[in-house]
Amino acid sequence: MINCINKALFELGQEQFDSVSIKVLKEIMQVLESIKLVVKELSKTNSNLLIPEGVFVFSVNKLQQPGTDLANEMMHALKSRINKKRKILYLYCIFCKVGTSHIHRTIIILHILQKA
Repeated sequence: MINCINKALFELGQEQFDSVSIKVLKEIMQVLESIKLVVKELSKTNSNLLIPEGVFVFSVNKLQQPGTDLANEMMHALKSRINKKRKILYLYCIFCKVGTSHIHRTIIILHILQKA
């Protein structure tokens, strides 16, 4: 595939990819392939609340396999993003909890947001 791309770039009079660029492109393709599988699984119509947790574990494991810098950065970004979303969901559950005073809920929410 890379040979075809380099040949097309040569025919267009453009600079061809060197070995470093090819390595980076392969890393990007690996990361995007695992993301593609995650999106495909999450977008199924028969998904339930248990599916995202399994998909999260799967995606973290897939991103750890290559051991590349790009995969590690994507894994850490994914973990960070999901943890923030979990905190927001937790805050929503606290806010909706019956029997908790408005002041108490506000204090808890501010405490959690400080840690985020």
